[in-house]
Amino acid sequence: SLFMFLATENCSGSDFGKPGAANCVGVGEPVKESKIPAPASQGIELVKGILGKMETPPLFLDVSLLTQLRPDAHPQNFASPQRTTGDCTHWCLAGVPDSWNLLLFSSL
Repeated sequence: SLFMFLATENCSGSDFGKPGAANCVGVGEPVKESKIPAPASQGIELVKGILGKMETPPLFLDVSLLTQLRPDAHPQNFASPQRTTGDCTHWCLAGVPDSWNLLLFSSL
């Protein structure tokens, strides 16, 4: 079994060194530091605790940090005209889902 956790927090400029930015609009590159730019979801530790107590725990693929380090991958930032709603699945290629898939396939 596989359980993948996706961070659901929205980014703000202060999360990646641009305190004046309200969101990820205009961010054109990944975060270069390998630290968590925003607080992790409270659900992550809860899920890890529950899965850790299972007799046969599933593989837990936590892609939260990977996703948070890619504020540049929101496709609405590059739409014309620019959309105001976010696409938090980060579908820009090569993007976050591609990295998720590489990790998943490597673990299988």
